[in-house]
Amino acid sequence: MIGEQFLFWISENTATITSMVSIITVGIWGFYAHLLYRDYSNRNHPRILIQQSPGTRANSLCLLTNMSEKILSFPCVFVVGYDEKDSIYKKKITD
Repeated sequence: MIGEQFLFWISENTATITSMVSIITVGIWGFYAHLLYRDYSNRNHPRILIQQSPGTRANSLCLLTNMSEKILSFPCVFVVGYDEKDSIYKKKITD
């Protein structure tokens, strides 16, 4: 019968089946570890959204927005930009 042949085949190939199941299990655990690491790194990675208000002049406002869960501290912000004559200007911004 088919059931007896199947059981005989399983008993003949037990070592191969066991090793294949072990390899698949390691792959699944590796995938879970990858998901956990990705979630951890996304939570601890700072995200800053920088937006410039309408206008391209040197006195236009810039908005720094914290998009991460943790509080960010900016001891100093250094701005580099170009004006209409393509000359570079640099400014250190502090509070």
